[in-house]
Amino acid sequence: MNTQQLKCFICVADKLNFTRAAEELFLSTSTVTHHIQSLEEEMGTPLFIRNKKSVHLTSAGEVFYNDAKELLERLTGMRKRVNQAAEKSNISLRIGFTTHAESWHVKDCFTALAQKYPDLNIHITVTNYNQLMNFFSNHQLDLVFCSKEMTAFGNDIIFSAFAHKYSMAIMPASCPLSQKESITLSDLEPYRLITYEDRMIPYISDDPVQNWIHTHSLSHPDIKEYDEYSAMTLAASGFGIALLPGFCVPKSVIDSGLCIVKIDGSTEISYGIAYPKKDYNPLIKDILNYFKSKK
Repeated sequence: MNTQQLKCFICVADKLNFTRAAEELFLSTSTVTHHIQSLEEEMGTPLFIRNKKSVHLTSAGEVFYNDAKELLERLTGMRKRVNQAAEKSNISLRIGFTTHAESWHVKDCFTALAQKYPDLNIHITVTNYNQLMNFFSNHQLDLVFCSKEMTAFGNDIIFSAFAHKYSMAIMPASCPLSQKESITLSDLEPYRLITYEDRMIPYISDDPVQNWIHTHSLSHPDIKEYDEYSAMTLAASGFGIALLPGFCVPKSVIDSGLCIVKIDGSTEISYGIAYPKKDYNPLIKDILNYFKSKK
């Protein structure tokens, strides 16, 4: 027997009329009749006494009635629980970053998601800017944590900022500049610089710091690295001063004995998340609400 047969039996038993039961169930009378006949064949006994004027339950039908209602409720509840479990196991979120440091900065947001959706499958991709945007354009990522500058490549994107950062200088405590609250580009002139490869973070055309870095590298043996931890390691080892966007500076840099100093005159960088205008993952609303609550 199946749920459709049970529904037909219960409805006919309640209304004692095949036609009205069919209307209630949005089925044809012949379909309801077929389900009842199939159920009677399976049970091996008639469940209704029916003639041209009336329909009545047999003694067997009266006994089966309560069992059928209980069985249907159990089957419906079981199916609902199974579907809910399947839906939970299929919840996923694909997130992109250009640096590992960024994912650590938003750890508290992920903690909130894990508490609300314990069965959430979350996938993090860390790669260079061009590859990240390619994945995003091909719908292989649900959202990207990035600067506003990084979203300029498409019109079907919504960017929501939740932080504003500046270019920062990372240096050992032994560096004379580490004692200052902020430094100027002139202060940095004599030093070797350690910066990101251009393909890691998109060039911000109106940022005087990035323009100055380009000019500085023409006359100094500056170093370009592919990740923030390599830049930090070289800075700690005395190879130069690392210059990174604020959102790319690892939190662990504070515990490493290195100092972080703001660079005066750097352009404010809007940092947040980018996601599609249409057909976006509903979990993005939770992330937006989380950062909104922190403002």
